Amino acid sequence: MVDIIKTAANNYKAPKKHICKYCDRGFVKESTLLAHMCESKRRWEQKDDPHVRLGQQAYIIFFKQTLIKSSLYSGNSGISKANS
Repeated sequence: MVDIIKTAANNYKAPKKHICKYCDRGFVKESTLLAHMCESKRRWEQKDDPHVRLGQQAYIIFFKQTLIKSSLYSGNSGISKANS
């Protein structure tokens, strides 16, 4: 039991050689890094899935329609002079 605690403490203090490029979290073993799934990594891996692409297209269509309607009611074109 004491050996297990010492090993865990040493692994905790060991330098983290494997870093997740999405969340900058460090891991001692490469297998732990490969099994790691943070939110940013999960989203990046799902970006080409059909349901994600469909959701993105629906958002773009919705945003274009609401942008046009909001610019008609507000009286401006929706594009500022600073952006051009």
